[in-house]
Amino acid sequence: MKDFKYPQQYYSPYHIGLHADLKNAERYPFVKRTVLNKYSTHSMLNELERIFQPEKFSLSERGLIEVGPDAWQDCQANHSAVLSKNDANAARDILDKAAYKIKEADVVIFTLGLTEVWKDNETGLILNHPPNKRYIEKMPKRFSFFNSTFSKTKKALLDCIQLLENFVKPDIKIILTVSPVPLGMTFNQEDIIVANNYSKSQLVTVAREICSEFKNVDYYPSYEIVMNSPFQSTWKEDRSHPKLDVIEAVIERFIKLYFDDNQNTVLYSAK
Repeated sequence: MKDFKYPQQYYSPYHIGLHADLKNAERYPFVKRTVLNKYSTHSMLNELERIFQPEKFSLSERGLIEVGPDAWQDCQANHSAVLSKNDANAARDILDKAAYKIKEADVVIFTLGLTEVWKDNETGLILNHPPNKRYIEKMPKRFSFFNSTFSKTKKALLDCIQLLENFVKPDIKIILTVSPVPLGMTFNQEDIIVANNYSKSQLVTVAREICSEFKNVDYYPSYEIVMNSPFQSTWKEDRSHPKLDVIEAVIERFIKLYFDDNQNTVLYSAK
């Protein structure tokens, strides 16, 4: 993914403002790859089906949503801008090319983020991020919200694993983690703390249960490491994102667990 190139103008203005590092792509190339982020097991499954089962993913306009005259948005991409149809398709081409690289993978890491998801009822696609409020008001029947249950979250992840085993390698190595970053908002009629606890608890349980069922699947407790660290030294001022040195410590531990001394071979399991 080092050669991944995604034009800055394809990001939403909000995302560019949030990540000023986008303006310094040479120093922070990893920030540009955040467009590839997937947050729910359902949107992860959509992306894998797009690659491995295109006949099942025969969506009109590739899942792009027309929101105005020659104005289109790809809600499966993270923080995508509203673009002309030509630019929206060009952006999707870049993302598809990057996603196809998973066919070459020896190891796949899933970081589970949340359970609250929106569905495009017209295409059947689970969106990777909520549709703009204006789109919901303009097309009230097109979008619907649901908070995924344990069984639905697990099934989507099992389907992801099945696709990888069928189309990449039968014994492909898979590592599951859960993001410690909390929900920034909730669409449920409940307190954000309650909603976040439901989401993270479910994701950890799904990951641990699947890990116990597959010899080629392992669970790395990045969520537990961060959540059980001293608050003041762990979190940035926004209280949502871990500090860089905490992230580096989590990754260093990960490397020691999964890589050999030459750091070029991923071990089969850290169990």
